Amino acid sequence: MWSREKTTAPPIISRPPDDSVLGEGRGARGEGNPLPLKARGGASPRIAAHKGNSQPARSPVPDGAVHIAACPLPATDNDCRELTAMLSAELSPLLSSAQRAHLAAFRQTRAACSRWLSRLALAACLDAAGAAPDIWLPLLEHRPGGAPSLPDWGISFSHSGKAAFAALLPATEESACIGLDAECLTSPPPHIDAFAPDELRRPASLSGWERLRRWTLKESLAKAAGTGLTCPPAHIPAGRHGQRRGCLHWRERTLFWQTLALPGHWLALTATRPLRPFFRLLSPEIPSASPRTAALFR
Repeated sequence: MWSREKTTAPPIISRPPDDSVLGEGRGARGEGNPLPLKARGGASPRIAAHKGNSQPARSPVPDGAVHIAACPLPATDNDCRELTAMLSAELSPLLSSAQRAHLAAFRQTRAACSRWLSRLALAACLDAAGAAPDIWLPLLEHRPGGAPSLPDWGISFSHSGKAAFAALLPATEESACIGLDAECLTSPPPHIDAFAPDELRRPASLSGWERLRRWTLKESLAKAAGTGLTCPPAHIPAGRHGQRRGCLHWRERTLFWQTLALPGHWLALTATRPLRPFFRLLSPEIPSASPRTAALFR
């Protein structure tokens, strides 16, 4: 599962997406909140020191660099159950009791596997950023509204029936706000009620791909702004047709956003400063021998 090289990929360049095994995204909070039906339309670096506030130190990361990891789910439910059991055994000791309870609440086979894979994706992002997952993962928690939180980092999760995503952004002096959302090209397009009238003026805006692209942007903006889908989707701006990046002032924050293309997916990334994404795809194969994920944390 960790057989991929640790060198990060170059920034993703948007291009027309094509089919892949990755699946449909959901949940503007990034942790299991389904989209409204009407809108849906149907080896680690060693820690050298600790800060005075008792938070672990981390290696310097280039300004604006954000690490994104994707973990495709196994094809069958049986493999998902096997992978969930393996990840639960290996990652549970590194998570707080509240996190373990949160993950245990997902009973559906693929949903549960996706949530455990998202923690694996977060561990991969931490490792790529020069931070030890065994030090940082125990600090993962959820804010009262449901959004994930990690001290000194901006993080975001996105889930689908076939893949789990995590994004990690180092904080500066200010709190780092970041939102990541993914939608599969085979997902049903959002209902037109999810869009403002001026978004639908051009006929091209009604195409399935364009509506999915705009929806990922809306969700990523809602995550970064901390509103979730408590804000009506039609009230969330989504740029002009075909626009791939931009900057807007919304909800008393200046947000920088961009849409990215991954085969079979639209990905949208939003943060409080311009970002340079580095993407990593983790192997979905279940190790036949003893699990190797624990080796990452030693």
